[in-house]
Amino acid sequence: MSFPSFAQKHVNKTESPWYFVVHKSNGSSYSLNVDDVDSVTFIHQNPVLDIDSYSVPAQKDVGLLPVFSLHEDDTIDKLVGSASASWMIGGYATVFFPLVECLGLKASLSMEGQRVGFTNKTPTLNYNGQIVKHLQDHHGWEIMAHSMTARYTKNNYAVSDINSLLAQEILRNAKYNGVSSMETTCVVDTLRGINYMVNSSLTGWQECPMMYIRPYVMDYATNRVIAYNKTFPVDYQWGKLLELSKIFGLNISSGVMVAQTGSHVLYPLIQPYIPNLFDQCTYSYCNQPPLPSFVNRKTLEATGGEQNPDNHYDAATLTRWKALIDEACEDNAWLVFFMHSYRPCWLNKNDEELVSNGGTYPDEWVHPILPEDDIMKSLDVPPARLGITSWKQWHPCPGTRLYMLYELLQYAQSKGMQHVTSQQGFEMFGNVFAEGYYVKNGQAGEDIKKIEGTQDNYSHYVIGIDGSEDFKR
Repeated sequence: MSFPSFAQKHVNKTESPWYFVVHKSNGSSYSLNVDDVDSVTFIHQNPVLDIDSYSVPAQKDVGLLPVFSLHEDDTIDKLVGSASASWMIGGYATVFFPLVECLGLKASLSMEGQRVGFTNKTPTLNYNGQIVKHLQDHHGWEIMAHSMTARYTKNNYAVSDINSLLAQEILRNAKYNGVSSMETTCVVDTLRGINYMVNSSLTGWQECPMMYIRPYVMDYATNRVIAYNKTFPVDYQWGKLLELSKIFGLNISSGVMVAQTGSHVLYPLIQPYIPNLFDQCTYSYCNQPPLPSFVNRKTLEATGGEQNPDNHYDAATLTRWKALIDEACEDNAWLVFFMHSYRPCWLNKNDEELVSNGGTYPDEWVHPILPEDDIMKSLDVPPARLGITSWKQWHPCPGTRLYMLYELLQYAQSKGMQHVTSQQGFEMFGNVFAEGYYVKNGQAGEDIKKIEGTQDNYSHYVIGIDGSEDFKR
């Protein structure tokens, strides 16, 4: 980390007075008026003022307004055929789409290349991908990168040699669930830098295909992530995804980290491809300038794992969600919510409300889009069986978690929050300059687990859209 851009900016600064806080390595701090010295270069060169780090509060009113974004992850919809797990209920096209359409919102969808045909022997845009492109082109949806094959941290162990006693022990307890499954046991020969996975007969190791190499290695004894896997193909997972997206007419400007796999090592490797990234982090959900190297997101999912079938309306949870809305409105912040609508907690069904049980909610509305409806056509015109002519006439079933989200989004709009895509959010809140890795008093991904090399802070210099600054040597 050097000072040239930092120094030059303030040598030419004309605003007066301008202050920043100098934090010394001995723990002392004090304010300094830049007008009192000849230049910032002088400040840096003066041994008495050896700057280690400093921060500057907002210097101007840029008119920030409270905004929110709504993300749907993975490009999965069981009814479209992009996944087949028995516990899935539908997904982005048949559950999430009717929700955002009835509210007049434009969704942000994080896309895995493997779900849309990019990992085929000859890359193509499959039926799932065609629906994604239709949503982009005809309904204003934003498509975000979510890597090619969504590799995360699981069952990937470090061994010093593939023939070592430890590798043999892991083999005896290994599981095979298919070449692409994260449940299949893998090891990394750290001596040779080669990735292996157990073969289908559980009798030995075979080299892991490049597209399924995992980003971190684990200690077998503790089952704990210990370090970044230096052979992880970032250029394929993120660069190739962007290349193919451009070829097939999918416009990507931001990305979502896979299952909290960000770290001080991985972020700087991905950001040359996709500078604007989202993750789940340990600081406030109310994102404000200057933005760190990742924007925090709030999950809307039920706790208890992805297969949790609890889809009931929970007033206490809704109250907590609304409190976040209130906080964001108070601070003029950016909230980012995300969900996976193929999970059973989003099932749009409450038996007590159905017409067939004496209620008022049409039974046909429980599954607003079905394969037999012609999914692509139903995105533009609701199926005739629903008895409506516009998606704005539909709404989720009362008493469900989906209805709770429906009320939350209405509450945000009633509070004056503007709905924005990810790209619009970065245009409003993004840094005007960013160098290095900035964590903003928090951590993300694997750094939360304190993997090898994790620090509390890293060298960086950022300038927020509001003139706020943060620097660390």
